[in-house]
Amino acid sequence: MKLFLTGITGAVGMELARWIALNTPKARVYALIRAPSPVVLMARWKKLAAKLWPDPLARPPEGQFIPVLGDISRPGLGLSPEDAARLAGEVTHVLHSAANVELDAPLPEARQANVDGTRHVFDVVRTFPRLERAGYVSTLFVAGQRPGRFLETDAVHEAGFVNPYEQSKYEAEHLVRGLMKELPLSIYRLAYLIGRDDGEVARYNSMHSLMRLFYEGHVGAFPGTPESRMDLSSTDYVASALLTLFLGHFEPGRTWHLGNGDGALRLQDFIDTMTEVSAETERRWAQGVFLPPDVVDEDTYTLLRRTLLQTQNPRSHEVIRLGDTMYGHLLAAQVFDTRSVHALIGEQVKPPPPRRLLRDVLRHCVATGWGRNRS
Repeated sequence: MKLFLTGITGAVGMELARWIALNTPKARVYALIRAPSPVVLMARWKKLAAKLWPDPLARPPEGQFIPVLGDISRPGLGLSPEDAARLAGEVTHVLHSAANVELDAPLPEARQANVDGTRHVFDVVRTFPRLERAGYVSTLFVAGQRPGRFLETDAVHEAGFVNPYEQSKYEAEHLVRGLMKELPLSIYRLAYLIGRDDGEVARYNSMHSLMRLFYEGHVGAFPGTPESRMDLSSTDYVASALLTLFLGHFEPGRTWHLGNGDGALRLQDFIDTMTEVSAETERRWAQGVFLPPDVVDEDTYTLLRRTLLQTQNPRSHEVIRLGDTMYGHLLAAQVFDTRSVHALIGEQVKPPPPRRLLRDVLRHCVATGWGRNRS
């Protein structure tokens, strides 16, 4: 396998690289990395490799991973003629995981990375005559505000979106589906990723910001019901499941859901777990000064939101801002159907229990000062 991989510097791309190095030692990976020059490219790769494999003895052999200077925001990926020719002559597999994952990025900015960037990647992939298969990394939350059970075959809806990120990924999926007529492509929709199986956090995101505000006692209520689901998972799991499907069960034109499905965390379990673990290190939780957030209906939350926006408390405003990018999924009472993945590879690759994962991630966040005190 000669794989062209985008997004290796992101949380998912890093896990894909680890899995490949461990499980497919004969593979060669061409990893697209943005840099202003070849010298900076190599410096960034060396720094990334040291992070991926802290033990020098555990690092993959020289030449298994080859950094390639490029940028998905540029037509042709900004590849040099030499790199473009080399990729066209050698690549057999492609995984496109690069994306702008900021939930509140302006829609034009999200589209530039996630729609235009995807178009640029597959315009180049079209020039690969040896291509056997390609995968596009998407998100379960292309479901937007569509209520109820969301199937792998569900591709079109008019329910609207909770944030610009998921709208841009929805639009990118439609671009990819159009390409399935000419390229062997599959789509992998991922759950909301909060850390590795052991709780380590490589990339902090909006969920960690919300968890921190909860820990600090600033979250007073969630909209929805106690049964509303939060499909949270680990980067290790989705990388392992994705590559197991991609290499061992590839089906052109297929979409796969990688998450917990019916086993996703209930909102009440999220609140209870956060409260329990917060009390281990924050005395105001242990003493009952901080109280667990209430679960309220949409009208009550709308009134509360309006009231908080009238205050001068910046933390309250931050809670509202984050909620505006996430809470719509709680109100939609969504369940993402993962039954086919669990039936096919569930005995081989199992998602971590979501309550345990949340517990371990929160403990890691607190122990590292929310990323400030990492060694």
